[in-house]
Amino acid sequence: PVLGLILLGSIVAYVGTMRYIPNVARTLLERNIFGIDINKSTEEQRQKFAAKRRAGQTEEKEFQKQAIPESLGILVGAVYLSVVMVLTVCLRFLGTAGEGLDNPYASLPGPLMTITLMLLLGFTDDVLDVKWRHKIILTTLGSLPLIMTYDGSLSVLMPCVFGRFGLPTMNVTKKWLLGLAAAQGEPTTTFRVTSPSTWFSYVVSHRSYVKVSESGTALIYLGPVYLVYLSMLCIFCTNSINILAGVNGVEVGQSIVIAVASVVYNLFQMRLEGQATPALSSADASAADARDMRSDHQLRALLLLGPFIGVSLALWRYNRYPARVFVGDSYTYFAGTVLAVSSITGVYSKTLLLFFAPQVFNFIISLPQLFNIVPCPRHRVPTWNPRTNL
Repeated sequence: PVLGLILLGSIVAYVGTMRYIPNVARTLLERNIFGIDINKSTEEQRQKFAAKRRAGQTEEKEFQKQAIPESLGILVGAVYLSVVMVLTVCLRFLGTAGEGLDNPYASLPGPLMTITLMLLLGFTDDVLDVKWRHKIILTTLGSLPLIMTYDGSLSVLMPCVFGRFGLPTMNVTKKWLLGLAAAQGEPTTTFRVTSPSTWFSYVVSHRSYVKVSESGTALIYLGPVYLVYLSMLCIFCTNSINILAGVNGVEVGQSIVIAVASVVYNLFQMRLEGQATPALSSADASAADARDMRSDHQLRALLLLGPFIGVSLALWRYNRYPARVFVGDSYTYFAGTVLAVSSITGVYSKTLLLFFAPQVFNFIISLPQLFNIVPCPRHRVPTWNPRTNL
């Protein structure tokens, strides 16, 4: 029933966005929030367009033909937030969620607040053209509500290779407990842990949260360092969608692809965990609780991703070539934040970076321009050549 309700909410989000895009587009044009498509204009035409805009000659028919409403992401974000909040309330009163701390959706206000702040920041950028150094600071502040309500693991899984360095040792439990605290009285074994920096030395010396499995992998507690990583992930996802832009439909298209890949990943994870729990004895209660907790994380991620795909598909129909509307920075900030928040809520943030491989590559090759080593144009994309029509 939960997945069915999420699917219904996604359809409602798609229909609602399709219904209101034309009206909001006209309103944005009236408020002088528009742009010109570099894929269908020459440099000379864009210069004339800018001159008429500065002179206030926005009522001419030729100008109106070239003007395309911008910042439709504000509508998409509003529809998305409305649908997700209604779905959260419905899931609670339909009996699919518990009360208080047992309610798996009780921690969603933090992620939703982060999405709202990023959406407003993107719209502010569309109107005021905020400098990129200020964007970094503001996106960092915008990620704080998510970090404050994060209830997932603060550990990372990595190979047990530290013993080669011959560094100081500590006693840890050998039994693998899916990240849960070990019971008292379990047999311990010596495990060598490297301390390459001060913060890691502090964590190792003050936290006994290093667990070793029979296969030789280690679960290492990182604590606040992991929260810093999650905040940086939000900043990266938000700006990476914004950097890879400029071609009709590319911002929305890449977001849909990543969101669909994330949905498929979460569905497969739920299926695999469902097959792994046919009948459990009382001794496996802790492992069962851990799997139930993971299922809750995945359902929350699907709740965030489903309506996002719905609103993005509707926006893509208007933004694909030839674009009738522009998404603006409000959508790119909103999309990157939703993808990051869903991965953090669903506890698959490291897997998300695999889905962001093209954006990571684009970010790396863009570093010389970002640091002003080479000139950085406003739109780093090919432009239309009227002589060749390419």
